[in-house]
This record gives sequence, structure tokens and C-alpha cells, in this order.
Amino acid sequence: MNCKGMWRSWKTWKKNSGKCLRFCIRISDAPSKKWGIVRYNAYGGMGGNLSFALAILNYDNSGFIFNSVHAKEGGFLYIKEVEEGSTSVELGAEEKLALEEALGYRKKPQT
Repeated sequence: MNCKGMWRSWKTWKKNSGKCLRFCIRISDAPSKKWGIVRYNAYGGMGGNLSFALAILNYDNSGFIFNSVHAKEGGFLYIKEVEEGSTSVELGAEEKLALEEALGYRKKPQT
């Protein structure tokens, strides 16, 4: 990736991370906080469950799903918006599980 591409990626990340931060601050005051997290190994030989999908919802089941993928080349963060318990884009298996935990359809594993 050249410098121009890296700068474009940084600007996109900065814009999206600001939106996520504002949302997290907004829902931190919500009376009902719903969340679900699933840790997983994105690439078989990488060693350990370093990737995760995190769903954070407010009282009306709206929010975001963060999918952090750890790879040999670096880390990648994907964000998908949730409105009233559903998304307009297809979710990966781990993202679905995290959303189901946040919605209460799936029991959170004991740690």
C-alpha cells in the first residue's frame, strides 16, 4: 500500500472510530446495556483466539457489531450497524453469535 492509500485508510478509520466512540458514550448512560462477545481464531495456524466479535446494543436493540480480526499482516476492525435487532448486511458466524448473546437468544459462556 502506498502513502496515499495509507492516508485514505487512516482517514476512514478515524471517521468510523469517532462514530463508534460517540455511540459508546451515548449508550453508556442507557438504562439497559446489552452486549455479547465471541472470541475466535480467524486463521487456523495463528495460535489462540486473538480475534473477536463484540455486539453492543441499547434498550431498543440498536447499536453496532465490532469484528476485530487478528492476522499475520496486522489487525483489521470491521463495524456493522444494528437497527432494532437486525442488520442490512450479512453477518459472519461469530458476529451472529455475538448479536444473539446481546439479544439474549444465546446464553453467554461462563468464564
